[in-house]
Amino acid sequence: MLKDIKRSLLLWRVLIGQSFSRVIAYRAQSIIWLLGGIMPIAVMFVWLGLATEGKIGGYTASDFAVYFLSIYLVRQLTAIWVMRRLDSDIRRGELSMLLLRPVSPLYNYIADHTGEMIVRGPIIALVFISGIFLTDNFYRLDIGNLLIFIPALFFAWIIIFHLYYCLGLLAFWINNSMAFDPLLWALYTILGGVLIPLDLYPENITFWLKLLPFASALDFPVQIILGKLDNALLLIGFGVQIFWMILLMIIRILLWNAGLRRYSASGA
Repeated sequence: MLKDIKRSLLLWRVLIGQSFSRVIAYRAQSIIWLLGGIMPIAVMFVWLGLATEGKIGGYTASDFAVYFLSIYLVRQLTAIWVMRRLDSDIRRGELSMLLLRPVSPLYNYIADHTGEMIVRGPIIALVFISGIFLTDNFYRLDIGNLLIFIPALFFAWIIIFHLYYCLGLLAFWINNSMAFDPLLWALYTILGGVLIPLDLYPENITFWLKLLPFASALDFPVQIILGKLDNALLLIGFGVQIFWMILLMIIRILLWNAGLRRYSASGA
């Protein structure tokens, strides 16, 4: 058993090391991605302007600042591009080379994202902390909430990764699975709380929105940093995250097995 653990650790070190080397070689691309993710910060200034005369739906100007800076943090730390990789690998037949390796292609895609995040993570965290300082909200960061935020962020990454992974697997059946990318991005942006905090919707709508995977992967971790969740809401939020993780993992396995049979039959 110890030998298997060492072998797994060595495998992940090699895969993540390869990804890290690629990211370092293409630093400009990472910078472009970081600049492209500042939309929540731009939206923050709009809401700060609206909140100058008082609270909006229970949100103060301080709440809006912390909320949208946290939106930026979560969106950037859960950035996923596996759909593009899958679409390209399946359509061009490059998946065949990955299938010849002694590990599942899934490992390669996860390591690809991990290596990228090792480079981008510190920069993203610096932008978040700087924003918190500049808006005089450092006192709002609670150590207890940040510790709870870590597993919520990890679960959020798994949810978003599987959403994109499952859509990417549709390349087994259609010519361009990337056609779904703008739709998923729009749903994630609108229903996740990037433009408007979900709490500002009518209560009956907010209830259903927070059961969706988009809110579970974005609004829920943000609300933890904001400190607006009691113990009961935390348990419900983690429960919803676990539900979507299990469901999406099952869908991923089913799509992969069915798609692989089709891929092998086509002679790719």
